[in-house]
Amino acid sequence: MSFSVKAPNFLKSTWIQISRDKGLTIATILVMTLTLFITSTFAVVSLTANSVLGYLEGRPLITVFFKNDFAEDKILSIERELKNQASIASIDYISKEDAFKFYLGEHKNEQNLIESVSSDIFPPSLEIRAQKISDLETVAAKMSKSEGVDEVVFFRDVINTFKSWVDASRIIGLSLISVLAFISLFIILITVGMTIRSRSEEIEIMKLLGATDGYIRLPFLTQGFLYGLVSGFISTFILLVLSLLVLGKMVIILKGIPVPPFLQFVVIVSISQIFLGIILGMFGAALSTRRYLRI
Repeated sequence: MSFSVKAPNFLKSTWIQISRDKGLTIATILVMTLTLFITSTFAVVSLTANSVLGYLEGRPLITVFFKNDFAEDKILSIERELKNQASIASIDYISKEDAFKFYLGEHKNEQNLIESVSSDIFPPSLEIRAQKISDLETVAAKMSKSEGVDEVVFFRDVINTFKSWVDASRIIGLSLISVLAFISLFIILITVGMTIRSRSEEIEIMKLLGATDGYIRLPFLTQGFLYGLVSGFISTFILLVLSLLVLGKMVIILKGIPVPPFLQFVVIVSISQIFLGIILGMFGAALSTRRYLRI
């Protein structure tokens, strides 16, 4: 006598297995949902943080303001000298007129702020971007001692603090995801293992009657598949709802910073986490069948 896989039979068997211990089923889905949600949230936050960090690192990190009466040809001479240094990525000269035009553009709707302002009050400046953040302090110290320099402004502390926060969040996020993924696999292992043990006599009879290893495994693998699928959909729903709630605030906070299309990325992450949930669930179930079925 041989066994053939019929969809209604193994689905019914899987459903019976899941409903026998609702407590473990709920616990498994909750832990998997938490794992997937933290993973997807970490992915979205990491992408946004990397975009912001890249934007900050790409901005002129050092601004050197010169005295109003300092000759333009001397400033241009300093610019040429700096361009030849290996530590300098780029440098731009901002004349009085350029600074004035920028000011007018920023306050074009505020006539009271521009009526009594002329280009004479704006100091010429150099905007410098170093190759590495570690070069900033050296460049800033050198420029502060240069002739005609009135003030040197650079944002080393802001960049370093943000970069440290991004690095720390990656370590914490990856550690938390690893721990939760391990817990998820452990719970799936226990849940499916208990199901296998509760059906041990039935499984022995099926083996004696000629049931194939695949036929015996299939309901348990389907059990893991459903755990992952349900967890993935729940996590996706939560992620999409939260994303829609915070999208408006993010647009305001990140105004002017070029980041990838936020909602599109969330959708991609959402689809990915459903597949990740299925893989996690089936992998845990496969480990359990390998351990408890010995096939």
